[in-house]
Amino acid sequence: MPVKSRKVKVKATGREEKEEKEKEWWEKILPKLPKPPRLFSSE
Repeated sequence: MPVKSRKVKVKATGREEKEEKEKEWWEKILPKLPKPPRLFSSE
């Protein structure tokens, strides 16, 4: 089992849950944007 996945599951606190939802929202809207936001340029 990947440690990353387990860590995300265990540490699914309010803040991290919000970040996950925001990331999902960005992934949905990204294809509609002319340019990707610089927010994810570090990934």
